[in-house]
Amino acid sequence: MQARSSFTRGDFLTALKENQEVLNRFPLAYGDHALYAIGLIYAYPEYYYANYEISIHFFNRLVREYPESVFKNQSEVWISLLKQTMENTKEIDEKNKQIAVLKNELISEKKQTKNLLNQIKRFKEIDLDLEEKKRETTPKFGQ
Repeated sequence: MQARSSFTRGDFLTALKENQEVLNRFPLAYGDHALYAIGLIYAYPEYYYANYEISIHFFNRLVREYPESVFKNQSEVWISLLKQTMENTKEIDEKNKQIAVLKNELISEKKQTKNLLNQIKRFKEIDLDLEEKKRETTPKFGQ
């Protein structure tokens, strides 16, 4: 009850400590409850130290050590969801890295395009200057 109350108040560290104490003192009677609660705490997004791998560890331990527990099926669902979330997060991170690389390439291409446009502009100016000098040096008809 104290662990549940601590969790509800957002005092996750106290809830973890209390659940660990329950697990140590009453493993047969309430061990599965404690493991499930610990797994939930580590999966809880508002917990500053949330860690899906640790959460999965406790849910796996519950499934392994308490195969008849009423929390077994729920733990298996949590394991599956957390693993999928971790895979999705990894995939998102990889995509974000690819996006960053492509943005840098785009910036580089824009700079190169700007430089090429400036070169074309300079070549046109040179070409116009040459045309003008050519006209100035070419004798006019009838002179």
